[in-house]
Amino acid sequence: MKLQIPFLPKVGVMLLLGMVLVACGAKATTPASTQAPAEAARKALEAYFSALSAGRYTDTAALYGGDYQVLMDNNPAIDPNDHAALFHNACQINGFVCNLAIKSYVSESQPSEVEFVFTVEFQSADGNLFSLGPCCGADPTEMPPVTQFEFHVQVVNGNYKVMDLPVYQP
Repeated sequence: MKLQIPFLPKVGVMLLLGMVLVACGAKATTPASTQAPAEAARKALEAYFSALSAGRYTDTAALYGGDYQVLMDNNPAIDPNDHAALFHNACQINGFVCNLAIKSYVSESQPSEVEFVFTVEFQSADGNLFSLGPCCGADPTEMPPVTQFEFHVQVVNGNYKVMDLPVYQP
């Protein structure tokens, strides 16, 4: 025997369900949803530095969306399309500091719908604040140490990509 539900209660259930769905839809447009892109950009930046630190250069290259010219210039014997090998040499030979973890976010901004700018401080392997000292024979008064670094993250073809190479230490 099949249980029959009168028409009116079905309509009431449908109206109630419709109101719930509309209410849920209204929540999706609240300011909290505007935080999702910045969070995704932050996670991409953290994944980039995590991959660099772990020596996962194929992953690093997948998270990088910037220019490879500097890496190609430093490594003319490497195929310019072998981005993982270019990152390997950058970190192991060319003086880029790749074993850093983000210690803190100093500031962040979103200049456009697809671009995020983060100023970060790094933690060295020993747990201390990373400081890039004076370069090339300069003394600290002429060239004070740098502890804050700016990185750009952009949405490229629907993916968050870091546009800057790691810190370079000559």
